Amino acid sequence: MAHSFFSSCGPNVCLQIRKHLENPGFVVGGSVRIISALGGNIIVNVKESRVAISEEMARKIMV
Repeated sequence: MAHSFFSSCGPNVCLQIRKHLENPGFVVGGSVRIISALGGNIIVNVKESRVAISEEMARKIMV
């Protein structure tokens, strides 16, 4: 179900990105809170941890 999780990407790319983001806790139904956004980078709080991701990656995540 990669396409329900990401807004736009090919099936294989979506699967790779999804698996990469599931490791730190980005999962369907999970909570994500933006801590800061500066210079194209986003710091989010996910499962009580702070994670830095690019703005491009953040735009692919649907909540």
